[in-house]
Amino acid sequence: MVIDATQLHDLTILYLQNQDLSNITPTELSDRYVETRKEIKNHIVDSNKGKLKSFK
Repeated sequence: MVIDATQLHDLTILYLQNQDLSNITPTELSDRYVETRKEIKNHIVDSNKGKLKSFK
């Protein structure tokens, strides 16, 4: 699976929209966004390891 920045952002927002964020500060929200985005991106990268073949 190849994902671009917009799709990564959309997945991050979708996840965060389904979390209880009622008692967090804007700083905490920003931290959660960054952490969630990184986790999603790392999962996609890890799941693609070994699936891409080089062309000669």
